[in-house]
This record gives sequence, C-alpha cells and structure tokens, in this order.
Amino acid sequence: MFKKISISILTTAFLFLFILPVFGVTERTIERGITGVENDIEELIEDIIDIVSERIKEITSAENPALEFKEKGILTEKKKEEIEKKMIAIKEEIADLREKVDELDEELNTDVPINIDGEVTANGEVELTWKGNADTEYYVGYKATKSGGPYTEVGITEKLTGKVTGLEGGKTYYFVVTQVVDEKESEYSEEIKIKMPTFTTPYNIKGEVVNVGQLELTWSSKEDVTKYRIYRSTKSGGSYTLIGESTTKKFTDTSLSLYTTYYYVITQIVDGEESEYSAEHMDNWYYNWKGEISSL
Repeated sequence: MFKKISISILTTAFLFLFILPVFGVTERTIERGITGVENDIEELIEDIIDIVSERIKEITSAENPALEFKEKGILTEKKKEEIEKKMIAIKEEIADLREKVDELDEELNTDVPINIDGEVTANGEVELTWKGNADTEYYVGYKATKSGGPYTEVGITEKLTGKVTGLEGGKTYYFVVTQVVDEKESEYSEEIKIKMPTFTTPYNIKGEVVNVGQLELTWSSKEDVTKYRIYRSTKSGGSYTLIGESTTKKFTDTSLSLYTTYYYVITQIVDGEESEYSAEHMDNWYYNWKGEISSL
C-alpha cells in the first residue's frame, strides 16, 4: 500500500510546496510567449519526479521501509540542495522576465516616446534611438540649440531609430521625439543633450546625383581649412586614389562608371598639414538617377 500511494502523494506534495508557487508567477510571461521558464519548470518537475521515484524504490526495497523513511526521509540533504539551487535559478530567471514584461508594458502603453538615447557617428551624424507605443503610426524628431527649445523638425520615421545630419562640430544640441497615434501627435519626449565633438577631419559627407555619371559631394568641417582633397576607391577601406581638390565644401565627381559602387574619403589642409581620412562615404549614383542612362 505504501508503494502504491507514495508516488502520487509525495509527487503532489512537492508540486504544491515547490513547483506551483513558482509556476504561478510566470503565468503572465508564458501567456506572452516566453517559454524559457516554462521549459525549466517542466525539466525541474521531471527531475523531482525522478528523484522521488528513485528514493521510493530505495525505501520500499529496504528491509524495514518504515525505519528507512523515518531515519533518512524522502530526500537526502544533497538532493535537497540540488533542487534548491535549481529553484533559485528559476526564480532569478522569472524576476528578469517580469522586469522585461514590465518594460514591455510601459512601451506598449506609453503616451510619449521613452528611453531616448543618442550617439555621434564617425561621419558627424547623431543616431537617436527610443521606444514607443505599439500603435504608433510614425515618429517625429526635433532638435534645438537651447534646452527646452524652440525645436525644429528634423525628420519622420516609422522605425525606433533615426539619424540627424547637418550638425556643427563643437556645438551642443537638444533632441526630442514625438509619436503620432490615430493622426494625433503626442507631447515631446524627455529631452536628450548631445555635445558634438570638434572634428579634425571633414564630416557629414553627402552625395547628390546632378547628371548622368556625376555625383556632387558636400560636407562639413572646421572653418580655418585651406583646401580639401577628395579620394575615391571601388573597395571599402581603400586603397584610395586622389581624384581632386576643392577650396569649398563641395566637389563634383564627373568620371563615374555605370553599376559601380564608389567609396569616398576627404581630408582637409590646415596650416599646410593634411588631416587623416574622413569617415568613408559610399555612393551608387545610378540608383538615384531618374533620367535616361543610354548615353553611357
């Protein structure tokens, strides 16, 4: 009789004492499709059942089962420690998942974009990131040179990231983001402050197709530059070939081939010294050309 009832009674006891309380706190996360904790719990249940079943076999095969159970119990101290370690690991995993779910809830229900962050790229752009409401149709980015504005719109995007160009080196900018839901724009997000570095090479390089096989490059730089040198390669990272010089912040490359991707870098000459290469700018002029190309 002991053997018949011990598996069901002891297993049920362990489920209620150890497993179900833990399983309960993960129900919300499982409903959201997070299966990692569920799998760990199922594995622990199987482990406990195996341990209990094995121990029951030991007890029932002993000369005096009642004495064996009374003296050693259903689990040895070592087995209890193993189960306890697994339980602690699962509880820690649950705590992490609950924190993530809370963050997700905040993102889904937020009235304005949150967690605004930004960093300056090598090309002198600011890449902003944020989190927003799941029902957002699109986001609007703004910048200002004073905290609190007035803000100027810099662009819209459906993504949770956006790049801001045309910024001056050495200057401090303030950025905010809004979200549009049901055609209604939200209030501004919290403001983020970013100080642009003082660049020692040209930055914010852009390319615009001005004719068949012709690309006009423009860029930003410090003011006391004597002239600029423009280099080009058909491979990212070079080697680069000097294709021209300019005393202004623009240059038109007129010797472009069809279906060729070009990589540009620019240097600046200050007091007779040439700077390092700028960040690389890639361009495929034919992708942006809207006219005929039969003349090539």
